[in-house]
Amino acid sequence: MAGPTLRAPIPAEEPRLRIGIILPEDRRQSVAVDLQDPGWQVADAGPPREASGPLVFAREGATVALCLGGTEVGRAEQWTLAAPEFEGISRATVCGVPAGRGFHWRKLLDVALTDILTVRVHDGQLVLVNEVPLERYLAGVITSEMSGDCPASFLEAQAVVARSWTLSADRRKHAELAIDFCNDDCCQRFQGLADVSQTARGAVARTRGVVLRHGGGIVEASYSKSCGGIVESPEYVWGRTRPGQSALIDAPADGPTAAFFGKLDSRFEEFAAGAWLEGADAFCGPLRIQPSEASRFLGRVDDGDSHFRWSVDYAREELECILRAKLFAKAIEDGEDLAELDTLLDLVPLERGLSGRITALAVDYRSLGRTRHRRLILDQHAIREVLSETFLLSSAFFPRIERDDDGIPIRIVLIGAGWGHGAGFCQQGGVGMALAGYASPAILAHYFPGVAQERIYR
Repeated sequence: MAGPTLRAPIPAEEPRLRIGIILPEDRRQSVAVDLQDPGWQVADAGPPREASGPLVFAREGATVALCLGGTEVGRAEQWTLAAPEFEGISRATVCGVPAGRGFHWRKLLDVALTDILTVRVHDGQLVLVNEVPLERYLAGVITSEMSGDCPASFLEAQAVVARSWTLSADRRKHAELAIDFCNDDCCQRFQGLADVSQTARGAVARTRGVVLRHGGGIVEASYSKSCGGIVESPEYVWGRTRPGQSALIDAPADGPTAAFFGKLDSRFEEFAAGAWLEGADAFCGPLRIQPSEASRFLGRVDDGDSHFRWSVDYAREELECILRAKLFAKAIEDGEDLAELDTLLDLVPLERGLSGRITALAVDYRSLGRTRHRRLILDQHAIREVLSETFLLSSAFFPRIERDDDGIPIRIVLIGAGWGHGAGFCQQGGVGMALAGYASPAILAHYFPGVAQERIYR
């Protein structure tokens, strides 16, 4: 199947990508693949042969055994399944593919794929890789990140953002696996083609080859579910600039949301829970996306709420257990000289980004010797990880603490805004803009002001 493998940052034609579908961390010793259409070819090192019916690939030492109908038909270091090349898409379903690895929305999905699948062993675990053209991959990305029922102008904008991120990525998180990206939130969601709608196919086709350009390169365009009203600056998320991206107000410039920009160090509680929210004009807010409609626009692994505003309620003892397991145990395991947590005394936000996301948090506590200590968490991702059994929606929150007569916390309520890191393209905001009648070029110009939209291949 012709086409270059992704290497150059600005390709002159559509590249092909290698997407990891089953990874070593999934610890799979067997993988079932159901061929839904005729004409698939399976091959090891020899000539390909026609394959039909359910296939099972099972690890046998350093090799992979191929089983048909419960009978082993051969072993090889690698098996390749190739779809027939004819008009239309021939699909194979890979069963039990993880989505949301390490997050609270983790699920196992049956994923419909096409083109080329390879199965091999890496570090004693099976790896399944899908080689697919970029534009077909993007149709799966935009309907995995969000829903194929989203408005067409949103899907067009999401396709351009995802294409830009894909082609600008100058490092590979999974280089040891000889793949370009994985199929999950670590890179971009790619849950196959089963959810691709006609609207999504049209959005990808109309934007074919279109990327965001700035300063001679392709913008490393990030995105998250909901900024909460103000888009974050990349410096507060990754500790570096991303040319073409900046903090901005996700609302009309003359509305009430704009009054908070640059002032969230002192006004975050009002921003997150104030009476002004009844008239909040943010594109990602409930006045733009009716709460009853929010679930229709989300991907199939998401929980059906926009999370423009949210809260999490803990008894002190409950949060102490989470902190012991996720913060203190790891620190001690890493060799830190850290007094163990006995009683949680306070959570103190020390620094916030421009979206209100906390980038430095103090955990004040008392040890078994009744000595007071302070533990600092200096990363928004780490803050989200250690304050939840799974993963906190964002680090844009303030703690509301109920205390006993001695000042010891009884209950801690985290009251927050937004979902994800909040930088770049706000997906909920993009839907809100599309519902308000904005075309995709205007949506992209809002989130990436001053950035060109350019077609780099046909």
